[in-house]
Amino acid sequence: MTPLRISSVDLLPLKDGLTFREVVGNIPTDPASLVVLAIVAVAVGLVVWGNRKKGGPST
Repeated sequence: MTPLRISSVDLLPLKDGLTFREVVGNIPTDPASLVVLAIVAVAVGLVVWGNRKKGGPST
């Protein structure tokens, strides 16, 4: 098997799933990554805030 060939067996997960600790532990902490994470968090927050229900009658 050549090194550039990826089969579906290679992509199968080795465990049943990720834990919250594994996900948080693998978040990059360099300054550029933190800036990108902050931008994504603000964008998601704006989408949620913009799509919340208003107090008027629905049309």
